[in-house]
Amino acid sequence: MTSAEEAGVSEAEYAVLWHVRDTVVQPRDVLASWTAQNLPNVVASDITVDDCLRAIDSLIERGLLVELSAADIEADRARWRAEPLPVSWGVDRDRHPGDIDLTEAGFRVMPRQRSLRAGYNDESASSIRVFGETEESCTRQLQSIVDRLPPGSFEVGPMQPLGPWWFSRFERVPGGFEARLQLK
Repeated sequence: MTSAEEAGVSEAEYAVLWHVRDTVVQPRDVLASWTAQNLPNVVASDITVDDCLRAIDSLIERGLLVELSAADIEADRARWRAEPLPVSWGVDRDRHPGDIDLTEAGFRVMPRQRSLRAGYNDESASSIRVFGETEESCTRQLQSIVDRLPPGSFEVGPMQPLGPWWFSRFERVPGGFEARLQLK
């Protein structure tokens, strides 16, 4: 049984869902083009842009994707502004009317690749919060960020246990670790 069959979708639908779950939230034509040019290796290699456009329409009809309106985006932003738990970059808040995004049902269709979840939040001008499901995953995420920053432009705070945090809009991690980078 193929990955698409396991998920109950066509190969083109699987490819679209795979990319949207992997944070490619774009207007339908951009998403279709991107998907057709960057097919996951578990689907046929001959899927076209037109196949992807039809898949997007089908997935919207089935309630697995949504074409975002300004009201959808504002409601989502209000939700995350009010969220008391830490929020990682996986909670994509840079979305625009007309973008195609997952619904929770669409998110649940796609099997999650089991790896330790880690992320960060760089919305503050003075610090970057780094999260990990384990101390090791937090350390790896921290190092990947440090490697991209100019030497001497930050100070690393101590690793601390962290309660629940959001890895993505639909994935709340029950606990983990956090480190902070104070930017100079």
